[in-house]
Amino acid sequence: PMQLGSGTYDVIPGITYNGTQDSYSYGAQLKAVLRTFSNEREYRLGNRYQAQAWAALPVNHFMSLSVRGDYEQWGNIVGADSDLSSMMVPTARKNLRAGKQFSTALGINILLPADNRLALEYKVPVYQDLDGPQLAADPMLTLGWQLAL
Repeated sequence: PMQLGSGTYDVIPGITYNGTQDSYSYGAQLKAVLRTFSNEREYRLGNRYQAQAWAALPVNHFMSLSVRGDYEQWGNIVGADSDLSSMMVPTARKNLRAGKQFSTALGINILLPADNRLALEYKVPVYQDLDGPQLAADPMLTLGWQLAL
């Protein structure tokens, strides 16, 4: 659970759609992380798939409110690290690493001078189905600053 990377070269395809109407904007995104080959420990993490959709409604000329739904699914580990014993370490069981999660998020976006934007979003997991002893997601607060050039 505390691994920093996969140790593999991954293909990350995705497609995003953005749309606008007179009084709101909306969009959707599909993305995947497809693991290739095995790493130096003879395993690879499971593939990940994500789908999300969002909409934003302007409050005035410099502020908008947003809502987002986010679904993510990931697979089990393929192969095994011969140095780990799944009998001694339950989190090392490769058949108990898959899962899925659905979250919703509410946000506020503020346009600042000189093409700057400040965004604050609160994301809450609504549904989680984890195979085995995995770290469950907690609510998350994200603050971001963007500069459009």
